[in-house]
Amino acid sequence: MDKINSDKWDNFTIGDVYEIVERPQKRSKRHYDNGNVPYIASGSINNGVDDYLEPHSPKDIEKGKCLTISPVDASCFYQDKPFLGRGGGGSSILILRSSYDLTENQQLFLATVIQKKLQDLYTFNTMGNSSEVKSTKIKLPVDSFGKIDFEFMDDYISDIKSKANQRINLLKLI
Repeated sequence: MDKINSDKWDNFTIGDVYEIVERPQKRSKRHYDNGNVPYIASGSINNGVDDYLEPHSPKDIEKGKCLTISPVDASCFYQDKPFLGRGGGGSSILILRSSYDLTENQQLFLATVIQKKLQDLYTFNTMGNSSEVKSTKIKLPVDSFGKIDFEFMDDYISDIKSKANQRINLLKLI
């Protein structure tokens, strides 16, 4: 895959794409039984999944189709399905929600851009809060009208997935 040429990209804030940046309600996994709903915490691997738990009520469950960010190390993941989010202390996750009807590929693209930017800004000692994250500037592809080019994001991730599948199929032949 060729390196992306971002020379003609433009600056936007994370809040231009994700109008809602929030923390889940106070929630610790020790207050839940084992179950089948992912518990998303401030982890940098496994999509942030720390465990699988049984919610106490439907109100406990966060809607999917969003990004989650660990304020500890800026790991950013796309959460497709509903989940329980770690809430409470300063290292509770941040949830980013958009009014755009973003595809999975667009969310994956944005997660990568956001994570790279936030990792340059935040560490455990300088964790970002909701308003700081929302106002953080990121460079994104633009169309000929200067609007965010979501189609480019979709196509780019589709291309990566296609090439990965081709490699997997090739390996099966070996």
